[in-house]
Amino acid sequence: PVSGAMAIGTMASVGGFFLSGVAYNRDGYANNVAMKQTQMYQEKNYYITWIAAVREEVRDIMTIFVGRMSNYNVVSTLMAAIVAGAICEGEPADSCPDFVVHAFYFSMYISGMYLFMAVMYAARGMT
Repeated sequence: PVSGAMAIGTMASVGGFFLSGVAYNRDGYANNVAMKQTQMYQEKNYYITWIAAVREEVRDIMTIFVGRMSNYNVVSTLMAAIVAGAICEGEPADSCPDFVVHAFYFSMYISGMYLFMAVMYAARGMT
């Protein structure tokens, strides 16, 4: 026969074993929750850092693009001034025949167009 004290001791040891298993599972769950939260934080931090890097790259690209467009505008304005000055200052004499005047202006406009194209292709090739 099993004595009462022995039964109580057995039940206490079984209860202690059960409680230690519950405590182990509780601690494991708490550690897993903390690890999951840390992992989620690291993942979100990675995405935030990645977005900041992409924004910086886009800002750099846009700065380069705006700088190029500004350079093109300056070059175009200077070329237009040079061509307009050459056409206005190089007028033929009044006694010159009309076909020579027309040929002169036509060649000046064609020369200006080729100058524009040459400088634009050169500026595009440098950038």
